[in-house]
Amino acid sequence: MVAADVCAKLREQSATATDGDFRQEADVMERSEFLAATRQLAAAAEILAKAGPPALQFDAFQMLALFRQYDQPGAGMNTVATSNDALFASTGHAALTMAGRNEFAASHALLEQARSLLAAT
Repeated sequence: MVAADVCAKLREQSATATDGDFRQEADVMERSEFLAATRQLAAAAEILAKAGPPALQFDAFQMLALFRQYDQPGAGMNTVATSNDALFASTGHAALTMAGRNEFAASHALLEQARSLLAAT
């Protein structure tokens, strides 16, 4: 499956899951759900960094550091915001699945998507 197809399918599933309505700002992803997603994303980035093509390894190491920082206890980490919680969670699962199947381009695209879904801080 092509990386763009995977991303498009996840967006479609997310839109269907929320019935096209945007979630209220107060309806924040649970910390445990966020941690599960970021740990899946970190694992996908680690696989990509170690076994992926050399052209993607540097970027994968940067994303690994990014997603691992959310696993660290610290101020302000109890509440995190994504632009789409359901899509973020699905993206984590899909990125790890694609990395495990050595679909490195697809995994990289999904990692990029997850990074873009994180709220700017």
